[in-house]
Amino acid sequence: MKIDQETTRLLKLYPESGLGDLEEGQAFFNRLTLEVHLSVSDSDQPAAQAAALTAVVTGVRSFRGGVCLTGATHEKLLLPLPPHKTMEEAASSLGAKKGVKADYSIVIGYAPPNRPGWAVRPWWDGWKVGLRPLGDDQPLGAGSNVLAGVAAGALAVSEAFKRALGDPKAGRASSCVSIWDPVRNSNPDKREVYLPKSLWALGLGNLGQAYLWTFGLLPFKEPQQVELLLQDFDYVQPSKYGTSVLTGHADAGARKSKIMEEWALRMGFKVTRNDRAFDEHTRRRHFEPSVVLSGLDNIVTRKLLSKANFDYVIDAGLGNTARNYHLYRVNVFDENFKPEDTLKNDGSAENERIESNKALRSYREAVRKYPEEECGIAEIAGAGVAVPFVSVFTSVLVITQAIRMASLEPPFRTLSGSTMEFPEIRTHFDEKLKVKNLGYSESMLW
Repeated sequence: MKIDQETTRLLKLYPESGLGDLEEGQAFFNRLTLEVHLSVSDSDQPAAQAAALTAVVTGVRSFRGGVCLTGATHEKLLLPLPPHKTMEEAASSLGAKKGVKADYSIVIGYAPPNRPGWAVRPWWDGWKVGLRPLGDDQPLGAGSNVLAGVAAGALAVSEAFKRALGDPKAGRASSCVSIWDPVRNSNPDKREVYLPKSLWALGLGNLGQAYLWTFGLLPFKEPQQVELLLQDFDYVQPSKYGTSVLTGHADAGARKSKIMEEWALRMGFKVTRNDRAFDEHTRRRHFEPSVVLSGLDNIVTRKLLSKANFDYVIDAGLGNTARNYHLYRVNVFDENFKPEDTLKNDGSAENERIESNKALRSYREAVRKYPEEECGIAEIAGAGVAVPFVSVFTSVLVITQAIRMASLEPPFRTLSGSTMEFPEIRTHFDEKLKVKNLGYSESMLW
């Protein structure tokens, strides 16, 4: 057995869910295949293209046997993904292959007649998103909002993954939720909202790259007027490809900040790069972005975020075990709601989790059978479970809170839920929260 380092954060699911040993798990994930079908009739919607490409970029990291894009592959690309001109070019650059015989399908729009096999239909209408069974032929709604497309595409991959892991109910029920207002499940009363003018992206791994993927698809007419400050001190490891949607196979060994800087410059953004670790000495200067999107996964470090002179911290946390990897929580911190008062340090529990994992029979048997892979097996046991479709869906909720604030709308203090138990999103809304005028770049019609 030769452990594929790119599957480290995914492979854990198999033994820790009681499905089988590491060797069986690697074979299982390596044969999973997915088709993303974009119907010609709906391919001129920005949301439809965002859903298709999000399904591809998250799917290739979870369905390791291959992902293909079918249908309107030669359609003109409407999304800002230079230098690509067509959907096929963009999908290929994200890892899609041709001729994949798929076990599972995501159908965007209408399915070809007599389609065999399991499939699910993501849908949207303005800020509303959801899933439908293949037999539900209701048309898609208003499709100018790319955020809805990104959310629906990530949820569709989550549902296909759920089915692949053996849930017979996956893809059989309809769902709907508003990513703008999950409480009232509504679209905004006004048709125009405003996009952020500047953001500080802190931590450029799984969550950080999900933020940038989603942010980069927004319809900026003048991206050169938008400022991104990108901060991370770490280097890309081979295992990061499996969770980080903007990291390629050839990026191992490079600084994450350098790879993301190159991406942001291609997108046309104004970029400042910071290769230093975030710590107790980090302070935002008055001319730097006052809203930070935190992609940090260390509780101790996240608790320092209120000390750095940010006006607002939009922070996300994800589950990291076989039982809770599909859970997410988004917090919007300010001077009245601070991370040190909210986040709990679970260092001892994390150590217990790692030691418990190492004691599992499947890991012990793997070391006995393949002693030359002992270090790799120990790395798998110690790592957290992570899949990119969860982080990308979470990123939509994070970016939406930034848009609410740029539009002088109070954000939700917290949002939490599960991509596997969608559509419920639990929230806390603080009616007394007053949003500062942070500036905005331009309006977005939905």
